[in-house]
Amino acid sequence: EQEEQQSCKMKWSLVSVLLLISILKNTLGERFFISAPSVFHVGAKEKVLVQMGGEYLNKVVTVYLEDQGALMSEKKKTQCSTENDINIVELMIDRNRWSESKRRSSKKPYLDLVAEVFGDRKRKITKVLVSDHRGYIFIQTDQPMYNPTQTVKYRIFTLDHMFRPYQGTIITSVFNAAGNRIMKSLKNSEKGIFSGHFPIPSVSESGTFKITAHYDDDEAKVAVREFKVQKFVLPSFEVSIGAERRYILLNDQQFDFTISAMYSYGERVNGAYHCEFGFMTIGQKSPHIISGLELTGSVIDGRATATLQLKNIDWKQLNQTLSDLQNSGSQLFVGVFVTNIQNGEVQEEKLYLPIFPHKYKIDLSRTRSYFIPGYPVEVVAVVRYPDGTPAVGVPVNISIASQQDSRITNEYGGVYSAFNFNATSSFRVDVSSDGLQESKNIEPASSPTGSYLYISFTHKVYNVGESLFLTFRTPTAPTNGGYIYYMVLSRGMIITKGSLVHGTLTTGSVSITADMVPFFRLIGYYHGNNGDIIADSVWVDVRDECEIKVTVSTQNR
Repeated sequence: EQEEQQSCKMKWSLVSVLLLISILKNTLGERFFISAPSVFHVGAKEKVLVQMGGEYLNKVVTVYLEDQGALMSEKKKTQCSTENDINIVELMIDRNRWSESKRRSSKKPYLDLVAEVFGDRKRKITKVLVSDHRGYIFIQTDQPMYNPTQTVKYRIFTLDHMFRPYQGTIITSVFNAAGNRIMKSLKNSEKGIFSGHFPIPSVSESGTFKITAHYDDDEAKVAVREFKVQKFVLPSFEVSIGAERRYILLNDQQFDFTISAMYSYGERVNGAYHCEFGFMTIGQKSPHIISGLELTGSVIDGRATATLQLKNIDWKQLNQTLSDLQNSGSQLFVGVFVTNIQNGEVQEEKLYLPIFPHKYKIDLSRTRSYFIPGYPVEVVAVVRYPDGTPAVGVPVNISIASQQDSRITNEYGGVYSAFNFNATSSFRVDVSSDGLQESKNIEPASSPTGSYLYISFTHKVYNVGESLFLTFRTPTAPTNGGYIYYMVLSRGMIITKGSLVHGTLTTGSVSITADMVPFFRLIGYYHGNNGDIIADSVWVDVRDECEIKVTVSTQNR
């Protein structure tokens, strides 16, 4: 029962943090707490948080990773001299040792995270997941198409798993249209980027060539860039279909779209277009064309507009409705053919439109599932369009019991509202917009000792450089005094940490930095009188901003 209560209080540990040792009873005067990322990346420095108290103060703790007794990282030592100390050590899995370990065994990718306290014979051990994913590789070419004997110029970007520039050894290969490798090179990406070039042989067959790149010991994860090689032919024009949104709603009466036709060198096409419509069901290789819906018209100066009247579709003849298509996951098909009046050349373009039942999606996952009696109930909702983009400036209605509030979504589609009312039993939160309603049941928090932690702050989108002001509230402060500890997590990493003298109302602030973009979670906790960890967490949005400023300019020569 006690373990279940602790797991409820420590749900935050699932947010990219793994709890190693929870706590030893305060009656023994001992307290030992370590947290670490739930996933360790090979070759990357991962932060491990260490916090100790009581009889563990001024004792050296050694933290390291091992596999069946074999050391997989350096041993890092640290110690806490006061109760408010929170230390961070960095552990990195040795790539060579990890490769040797994988050759010895095909077991699942786990290692033991070990903590040893000087003078304590018993080690503290838990398993952590290991990822071989070193990072990402992106390849660019200066053209999408080449002729034989031309030179291909390419550029390769290497990033780590946090999307930061990564310096490493890259194996690059070039394959011709027949699939034969015609070039292979080993290069080092300094500062996460390098460039290269190679000539296309004069005897090359037409077809699709490709450049591949992977890290020297990671052949399973290959980046690919394809380009075409063909003998000189007259350039053809391209057709594109534009629309305000690239999906259909069940209550839509029509679908408006534009057609553009242009050569790569900028000449605009004059001619005619022909459109056909249908639907594509899951498992089909080609769309089912609906007869009688064809549209034709003129393309003038490379442009045309068209409208599909959805009400003109004979659903009885098709023996199904638009709602049936939506329920089955089918997509509406749009096919456009454009004919150049000058030379008779015909080019086509296709568009597949998913079908959604509502204009918006409402996400209540950031609203707490539990409330603390006597404290405000904060409702956080995020409204998005069906394609996942934030719905900005949308009116939203929020209601709890007999209380209601109206808000307008911010630039991230978010709305925030706080309600003060006395509730002792579960209740429902209703959030609605444009006829769509989402609900969530909120349960009262339960604690056998009556110990809680409630973190509040001003809900908004913060900028890098701003300060986040926090208030930590507890119904009763522990009789042993102590501290409230907090840590900031972003993208699975511990960004910063701190501690504050514990009281029934404690305030503090955190400076917003670039490595907290685009959001972070702040976790606060304290040690209760009986040794439990009492915790709470909040989600904070940060306005997206590049950490490095780049200026592009031209020079006259």
